[in-house]
Amino acid sequence: GTGENTGARAAGLLKDDVLVSLNGVPLRDPTSFDQALKGLKAGDRPQVEYYRGGVKQSVALELGKFPIPELPASPGELAAQAEQIHQRTNAEMRKLFNGLSDAQAGLRPAEKEWSVKEIVAHFILCERDIQSWTANMLTDNDVPDSLMFQPNADERIGALVARLGNLEALMGELELAEAETRALLASLPEQFTVRRKHLYRRIAQWIQEVLPAHIDEEHHEQIEKAVEAAKKQ
Repeated sequence: GTGENTGARAAGLLKDDVLVSLNGVPLRDPTSFDQALKGLKAGDRPQVEYYRGGVKQSVALELGKFPIPELPASPGELAAQAEQIHQRTNAEMRKLFNGLSDAQAGLRPAEKEWSVKEIVAHFILCERDIQSWTANMLTDNDVPDSLMFQPNADERIGALVARLGNLEALMGELELAEAETRALLASLPEQFTVRRKHLYRRIAQWIQEVLPAHIDEEHHEQIEKAVEAAKKQ
């Protein structure tokens, strides 16, 4: 999808459009964007080539400013922000799951699409990977800018669903994983948040921006469709 008030949305780009080049640079993977954006600044209008329904199209996309959220004053404050996000998103999910039987929660809407149980398992794995990502920063290991697609492995998701079995157990595991993430955030040492502020900011940005958008923009519609399809079967 596209974010609110972004150049991509203003240019008319839609979910499932396949971007193939930006500013004349081929887009073969997520890191290609870094190369394509070199030398550009907010307000520039590079040309984007993309496929929609098999038809190749082109549009000028105005680059927006990258908002930098206010950095939480303390790890405790960051953990509190994470708790508010977790509570809201979990309540919204439980509301969507209301009236859904456990058998229905295990049904896939279509081949190669996740069931409700598999979507929740994906969220659990994301929390585990956030913890590992943060731990690597604390131990001075090299870390990527994001978690990329590690929590998407179907075999990994399937193993978790097989172990926990029912939807309520999966939701309980998700809440425990989120609580563990918050405990880790609250325990970040001062030397890390002060002396390595660039890494602290990276973690904070993930919690403040990526975490809520992950469910609200990336998966909310998917969950609704999975629930609707399951109840019809």
